[in-house]
Amino acid sequence: MPILVAVDAPSDIAEFRAEFRARRSPAWLVGWRHFAGITLLGVAAPVLSVCMLRHPAWWEWAALPSGFLIANFVEWLAHRYPMHHPTPGLREMYDRHTLDHHRFYSETAMEVESPEDFDSVLFSLSALAFFMLGLAAPIAAAFFAFVSWNAGWLFVALAVDYYVLYEYFHLAYHLPEDSWVGRLPGMTSLRRHHTHHHDRRLMTDWNFNVTFPLFDGLCGTHWERARRSAPGLKKA
Repeated sequence: MPILVAVDAPSDIAEFRAEFRARRSPAWLVGWRHFAGITLLGVAAPVLSVCMLRHPAWWEWAALPSGFLIANFVEWLAHRYPMHHPTPGLREMYDRHTLDHHRFYSETAMEVESPEDFDSVLFSLSALAFFMLGLAAPIAAAFFAFVSWNAGWLFVALAVDYYVLYEYFHLAYHLPEDSWVGRLPGMTSLRRHHTHHHDRRLMTDWNFNVTFPLFDGLCGTHWERARRSAPGLKKA
């Protein structure tokens, strides 16, 4: 079964999708080219990091699980605040995410219609620069300075590949539910978690983790868990 199929979107979403495609820029960062660029980044970072390692001690490998926790928290924090609230210096993140992505997709129209729509899901180059240079680089510098050379490079590999994993998961949620991607183990619950976030009554308060909803659970922003514990909880 093909990954992509046409979907029927509500008229307001269909109208916005047409407008978004008309102003799409830059033309080369679209579709499979965008996806391939992210994949290349995900391969290059760990290869470079492994080449830079100098006989790592067993304790230095702890940079990977600790880096995962940091990345999961950064994902939650960035999604909850600058991506959903206008922030000085980061307004483009709000515009691209809340004003574009959440108008392109709703909880009743989650699927891309063609690979050309991948850029409505995947991050822009400016967002990549923010996450890699503005967030990951300072944390990596702290690992280099206060832990070790090897721990720094292990964190670099983890941070870049976590970013790529975020992009993969997010795109998977916006592919057809009955595709082979949608049938992967665990994908149904993760997709449902993200679909709730696309309910515009929930998007500013709930389900900010896109990969693994760890900090949604720890910070009390996991909608499904909150609803189970408080059956009378209503959408805003």
